[in-house]
Amino acid sequence: HTLAAGRADTAKALALDPDDFQANLALSRLQFFDRDPKFRQSIERTVTLRPDSTEALSQGGLLLVMSGDSAAGLPFIERARVLSKGQVVTYHFAHALTYLREGFVDEALAEALRVDAPNWIAAQVIVAAAAGLSGREDVARGAVRHIVESYPEFEQTAREDLRRWRFDTEYEGRI
Repeated sequence: HTLAAGRADTAKALALDPDDFQANLALSRLQFFDRDPKFRQSIERTVTLRPDSTEALSQGGLLLVMSGDSAAGLPFIERARVLSKGQVVTYHFAHALTYLREGFVDEALAEALRVDAPNWIAAQVIVAAAAGLSGREDVARGAVRHIVESYPEFEQTAREDLRRWRFDTEYEGRI
């Protein structure tokens, strides 16, 4: 229900004003989760509307990294970090995903542990995966325990959640 409502609201906002920044930002997310390849064009459009928006840069960069295109996504996230003059939550997460995908599990774990978002389920999943793959069973168990305590249904829904989050198959295999 919520995605359908989001699609309808976004379409209405874009019909009223095609240059609406928030509507274009929402459109890129919706297209990404709908597996519509046009999400890339929507990211570019959103960043063009507000080239110094850390929100547009970090979201667009993360979506690109999650889809497997770190070469395109990481520069957006780096620019968001520089513009924000501080911490961007997606920065370490995107690097952890990239390292995990490339098989650099120790580097992935180091970056995943720097993500300052303990209640973000995706961050905990990356910590658990990288820790397990790097032989840090204690860290992996701690992350899994946190996931299951916070989201008891996760064990039953994990594969579906990963597909919904649209991690490319290389990430899914490692996670």
